[in-house]
Amino acid sequence: MSPAERHVYSIPAGIGFVDALAAGLLAETSGDPLALAGYRILLPTRRACRALQEAFLRRSEGKPLLLPRLQPLGDIDADELLLAGGDEAAGLSEAEDFDLPPAIATLAPTIAADPGDSARRA
Repeated sequence: MSPAERHVYSIPAGIGFVDALAAGLLAETSGDPLALAGYRILLPTRRACRALQEAFLRRSEGKPLLLPRLQPLGDIDADELLLAGGDEAAGLSEAEDFDLPPAIATLAPTIAADPGDSARRA
């Protein structure tokens, strides 16, 4: 099988995965910064995608590259995005917004209403 026909690669155990992957892809593309853009790499998490981006930066010695399409397989759910960044991040419309009252807003006026009350109890 010629190298142009291979689509699945293996990295031996004991070798840094993202560094070996970045080095292998840069070697396969002969250092052409535009050739990498034609690849799609499936990784387990967003953290792995960020680590591979950093590995490409290390291997390219700061030279600009068009990175391959990095896609995490364990992508975050819309519910988790909602908790992390609000309705806009989760893609919810205004009709789907959660209307939750502020948690402390009713407690603050009660405490501030009579500041001397605790002094009289003592």
